[in-house]
Amino acid sequence: SLGGLAVAIGLIIDDTVVVIENIARHLEKKDSLAFQPAVQGSPADTPERRVAAALDPVGAASKEITGAVVGSTLTTVLVFLPLAFIVGVYGQFFASLSWALSIAVLVSMVISLTLIPVFAAKFLAGRPMPPPGPIYRGMAWLYELVLSLALRVPWLTLTGSLAALVIGVVLYTGIPDWRTPQEEGKEPPPLLSPLKTGLMPAMDEGAFVVDYWAPSGTPLAETEAKARIIEEVLSENPDVEAYVRRTGAELGLFATATNRGDIQVVLRPDENDPLSLLRKPVRPPFTEVEKEVHALHLDLRTTGREYIRTKYRRRSMEEVRKEIEEELAEKFTEHQMKIETVPIITDELNDLSGANKPVEVKLFGPDYHELDELAEKVGKVLKELKNTNKSIHDIDEAVYAGNPDLAVKIDGVRAARFGLTPEAVERQLNAMFFGQVATQVRESALRVTDVRVRYPDSYRFGKDRFDPQRVLNQWLLIPEGAPPLPGVAPSLGHTAALGRVVPVYALAEIKRRRTTEEQWRENQRPVHYVTAELDEEKGGDLGGVVADIHRKMQDVPLPAGYSWEMGGHYVQQKAAFKSFSVVMLVFQFRSVMLPLLIFLTQPLSLVSGLFALWITGTPLNISSYMGAILLIGLDMKNGILLVEYIQQLRHDGMELRPALLLAGRTRFRPILMTSLASILGLAPLALGIGPGAQMQQPLAIMVIGGITANMLFTRMIIPVGYLVMERRRQRKPLAV
Repeated sequence: SLGGLAVAIGLIIDDTVVVIENIARHLEKKDSLAFQPAVQGSPADTPERRVAAALDPVGAASKEITGAVVGSTLTTVLVFLPLAFIVGVYGQFFASLSWALSIAVLVSMVISLTLIPVFAAKFLAGRPMPPPGPIYRGMAWLYELVLSLALRVPWLTLTGSLAALVIGVVLYTGIPDWRTPQEEGKEPPPLLSPLKTGLMPAMDEGAFVVDYWAPSGTPLAETEAKARIIEEVLSENPDVEAYVRRTGAELGLFATATNRGDIQVVLRPDENDPLSLLRKPVRPPFTEVEKEVHALHLDLRTTGREYIRTKYRRRSMEEVRKEIEEELAEKFTEHQMKIETVPIITDELNDLSGANKPVEVKLFGPDYHELDELAEKVGKVLKELKNTNKSIHDIDEAVYAGNPDLAVKIDGVRAARFGLTPEAVERQLNAMFFGQVATQVRESALRVTDVRVRYPDSYRFGKDRFDPQRVLNQWLLIPEGAPPLPGVAPSLGHTAALGRVVPVYALAEIKRRRTTEEQWRENQRPVHYVTAELDEEKGGDLGGVVADIHRKMQDVPLPAGYSWEMGGHYVQQKAAFKSFSVVMLVFQFRSVMLPLLIFLTQPLSLVSGLFALWITGTPLNISSYMGAILLIGLDMKNGILLVEYIQQLRHDGMELRPALLLAGRTRFRPILMTSLASILGLAPLALGIGPGAQMQQPLAIMVIGGITANMLFTRMIIPVGYLVMERRRQRKPLAV
């Protein structure tokens, strides 16, 4: 919702600007009653006459513009409201933004049609309006000249608008360089790089999450002790301001096991952030001497690396996160503690969508061991891509060795010679190492406690460390009445104090192995996940990486009954883009009620927005996609203002070409003012000022690029389209 209000800053004044500009234009008319007041001191010079003279042009101007303001605002709301009903994870992110924008625009419309005319009558009526400046007069003259030329060659103008679609396709797909020889297994370098795609924009939130997993079954106290080591690393980092840890707790969305937890880490404000520059005096960087002075005399903590602990950090969140991750990797091995650090927005997306990382390959098949082998092959594929694409990192095949186990394989034939079954051998070994319930103690009427008898630890595990040979050296009791079978050595079945016994090694063998801690299923099918992180700050392109994986996976043979598919953020991106596409199509069909020619301005505006993304290196993601929808709404809003006034002039009997020129010249100023207001209002978001501003940065860049083209070029297309449609309706030639 705060993001919606930030985006709405440049939009909520649009209606007010349009109403005030129309009132000012009426007040500029020399024949207006506001400029013909009664002579002061005459009988006609009364307060009632002055008020009536002042309200007359204001009322006329307000009445003239009401239809256009209401229509354009409601059309804009029709663009925003469907975003609140997008399903999925990303619908939850943009629903509040949609409601905030819609409510803000509606309130702005009500204020512009009620309070603004009253204030204008109070403070503007009865006084001369200042003449336009030379810059505006030059821009208006140039626009009218270009519009006049465009009306003379309408088909050429419309062809240029449609050609923008081709440019947009080229920007999205790129142009391969056919002149460069292609290396085997690699794509040819592009002559024109395509527009990158992603899911959510990368941002420096000033905070991140440390997720940690101890081995399965680790007690809470042991996990707690290991987590405190992580806290020590965080406390020693000079860029960490605060952190909060959760281990083995239960949240509203899911329950956490005793071997898992996370830490939310808050960093100090970025020293290079504009907001931080406003809060502190500018000073030069620390020198080596200043480091020593501050460390010795002020007793400030140092890291021994680059600089001392200060109020502001001088490194990006990604640098701090990587440093902490490397330090923790030195503290723990994989079997002691698995640790990952992720930004907060990524952690929330992963929790809500069920995807562990942005890049995820799902492997399906009946056997988990075969899936492990396939996962290692897919991991090699991702590592090969990592050599050519540095944005891929933290590749995880999820083939964990698990806890060390001893598998006792009993030979049923040899056990039967001693009158034993595999189940009987298992029961005796279980009693030896894990004990046996001998009796029960009733502590209360509702509580009964088992009393378990077992061998002492020194006998079960040895004095120094556990030796697997101890399992083979254990003696098993042979059931009474079991006759000795032929072929059995007497030494193996000798008589002990409690009866005949046989060693375990006589009828079983052991193997060391590590069992899988977790086995996953998806839609009742065994599944294995191979994941990787994607760093958009290093040029990560989710769409490009997925295309490379599809190309590489063609060389990975799969056994019969096994398959693979992409998961992670790519699936969420497809679902979200599909939802946004449906919203756009629904919106376009609803716009049939308006003149079809308003749609002619949108290709050029959208292509200009794509060009702004391409030239700034910003990926096409959910945020920029929403910016495209917002841009359509703004185009419709400006188009309605122009078309509505053309229809007014035509209704009053004005000829077609003069009406088009007059409407274009009259609406040029309010459209210019509202466009500049939107651009300036979105400029802080486009510059990424403030922590987390990168979330709306692609949206702002997309809208600013499209509005710039709308302001400079597309105001010619609507009059030209109106001319073509009107001439075809009248069955007259196009020449003017």
